[in-house]
Amino acid sequence: MGNTRAPQLLQMDAAKPTGIEYRDVFFGRLEAALRAREIAATNDAADFETLARQSTGPSGEERLICDGPVVALSSAKVLGISLIVHELSTNAGKDGPLHPLSMRSI
Repeated sequence: MGNTRAPQLLQMDAAKPTGIEYRDVFFGRLEAALRAREIAATNDAADFETLARQSTGPSGEERLICDGPVVALSSAKVLGISLIVHELSTNAGKDGPLHPLSMRSI
């Protein structure tokens, strides 16, 4: 697979972030990608709920409500879905239901 995901890790919003903001976003995405790669490396099917909880991080993990049947993801889909969930939870943490002042769950 090589470096095909590197450009996605480096992309930022149109607004010009500070160096600290850029660093935090980059390392958050990198951490999510590395956790997903660990799961994918087993070549076993991954459980969506487990992946979603790992991708939201500690601030959102306990406020994430998953209900329904178990969804198994092939190892080929783990990285992409992990990055999508991480990005959505990051946005939810800025001014959505995962914001520290919000009492809502997702």
